[in-house]
Amino acid sequence: MCIRDRVSTQSTWGMRASSTALSIIGLAVLAVAVSGASIRRVYPRNALVALHTQEEMHAQLKAQIKARPSFTEFVAIVQNLLQTNAPIDKVYTLFDELINEVNQEQFRHDEMAYEQRAQCDEELTYRKNEVNEATIALGKATEDKDICEGELSKAQAAYAINVLVQKTKERELKTLDEIRKAENDLFLERQKEHKEALRVIDNALPLVKALLGESPKTSFIQVMKGQSSVGASSMAILVGLFATHKSVSYGRVAQILAQMTESPEIKREDVLRLIQMINNLRQNIENSLNEITRVENEAVEGYTRTTGDIQALLDTLKTQEKELTEIIDDSNSCIADADATIAVESTRKRESQSILEQSEVMCTTSEQQYQAASKSRQEAIQLYRQILEWLKDYFKKNSIIEGNQ
Repeated sequence: MCIRDRVSTQSTWGMRASSTALSIIGLAVLAVAVSGASIRRVYPRNALVALHTQEEMHAQLKAQIKARPSFTEFVAIVQNLLQTNAPIDKVYTLFDELINEVNQEQFRHDEMAYEQRAQCDEELTYRKNEVNEATIALGKATEDKDICEGELSKAQAAYAINVLVQKTKERELKTLDEIRKAENDLFLERQKEHKEALRVIDNALPLVKALLGESPKTSFIQVMKGQSSVGASSMAILVGLFATHKSVSYGRVAQILAQMTESPEIKREDVLRLIQMINNLRQNIENSLNEITRVENEAVEGYTRTTGDIQALLDTLKTQEKELTEIIDDSNSCIADADATIAVESTRKRESQSILEQSEVMCTTSEQQYQAASKSRQEAIQLYRQILEWLKDYFKKNSIIEGNQ
């Protein structure tokens, strides 16, 4: 049985208890009518006031009470017994039965109230737990949302920094590529110049060495005119090779060649000095070529190492970017779940709180009605016993009991 049904039933029982009290009021009035003026002289005035007060308190129930057969039958039976001078014990028995009926009614109501209290305790405990669980879940969801929002904020900030660093490193990588290309182009150009110089020297050195076989009295002019074994074309090539290069070392070789052309004869020491200078020049060029090659190799190694580090960093950043994207997605999903939970638990808490408050009102009202009904029954029983004692006292004083006996 639901709480409202219980409350309705208890309210009906309270009305029945009140009707019982009114039935005694009616019985007392009936007894007064049957006994005449002598009863008014012995019935206490304050009791009449109390009866009228009871009657006023339950006046609104008179119409319902009069329609109840049990009341009418009871009054008719008592009236018949009094008018026919029936044994008064039967009247007393009717009162005892009526008091017992009220006691039985109270007993049933006590059982119902006990069950009602248990149901109320269960219902209120359940609703309080619902409110408490919803409050805890709401707090947990709010806390989870705050955490997820914090994680989202951190991830978004880290993501922005990550993208910025990636762009910076990509620009740095592009700049290094451009610098490396420019350095390599310069190296290739200088390498080409050095190799060309070595080629010139390697071609010229045999021609110079051939001058050692010439007669000391042969002049360089004669050699250039083809009047020697070296040949004019070879010497022209030799002079042309060194004349086209503008470096200091080349210039010194060219200067010696120029001096030799002005000399009336080819001196061996001049040729040897020229050969030595050409060998020195070749060694210097080889050293220079080795140096620029070393620098180039070191530059390539540095470029490879630096770009490798940058690329490794970019790979790491891209992996972190993917992880941050997942964290952002997870955080947004977490926030959405928390919002959904907050909405559900807020509704649950609000509805459970409302039901709890309604249940508390119903249970309180039910208990109040039970207490009121119980009080009415106790008052009714007390009144029944007072009237019964009054009747016994009245008939005893008027020797009605002795006459019936």
